[in-house]
This record gives sequence, structure tokens and C-alpha cells, in this order.
Amino acid sequence: MTMIKVNTLCKIDEENPTPVKRQEIALNVTAVDPKADFQNFVLGIDDYQDCCDDFGSFSDDIPEQLFVKAIYSDEELTKEQAERLSLSDEEADAAMTFKLVDSDDKEYYFGVYNDHNGYYSHVVYENGKEIDYL
Repeated sequence: MTMIKVNTLCKIDEENPTPVKRQEIALNVTAVDPKADFQNFVLGIDDYQDCCDDFGSFSDDIPEQLFVKAIYSDEELTKEQAERLSLSDEEADAAMTFKLVDSDDKEYYFGVYNDHNGYYSHVVYENGKEIDYL
């Protein structure tokens, strides 16, 4: 698990501020204060459809403006969380999941998934840089 310290008021949306435009954005977290140590976190996945895959992004209902303490990667979803996020068992099993924690220690989950037959893959981007394949 990797933790990104944020500790600032942030704007939360699904806008794509990166140079990689062919991606579905799961979440864009941007510091309101341009002088904050943390500035931006974006999670996206290639948005092209291959023959036999089911890909996409998911997110809890996160307020548009929120004091974010941290973002954690490599999270596991429980069956209840997957159901709340409307993910099938297959989508949840094929997910790369992140957790955002606010100033009240409330947890919000978001991520990307690619349920496929083992042949197709999608690039996962963090801040416009390739970080993995699903």
C-alpha cells in the first residue's frame, strides 16, 4: 500500500487535466490552494473498447470540495463495498482500488477495473503517467 499525503482542501471531479486524452477518469483531486505541497492526483484508464473486455471506473459519492488527508493505493474491496459501488464480482476482482480519507477519517473508495478473458489489457494512468495494466 502506498500513501499520498494530501492534507489540504481539494476540489474533486472527473475532469481530465493530463496530456493523455484517451482515458476515462475515475477521480481528479486538485488542491484549492495553488501553494499547497500537494497539487493534484488523477486516476484514469484507457477508454478504448477491445472485443471481449468490460472496463470502466467507479467511485463513491464524494463531495465536490473536501479536506483530504490522504490517498491510499492497493486497497481491497469487501463484498459490501463492491455492491455499494454497483460492481459485479468479476469487476471487483479485476479492480485497482484506491481510498481517499477526509479530515473526519471518513473513507471514500474509487478505482478502475478491466474484466477480460486474459488477452486484452488497458493502461492505468496516475497523473498522466502509465502505472500499470489491467
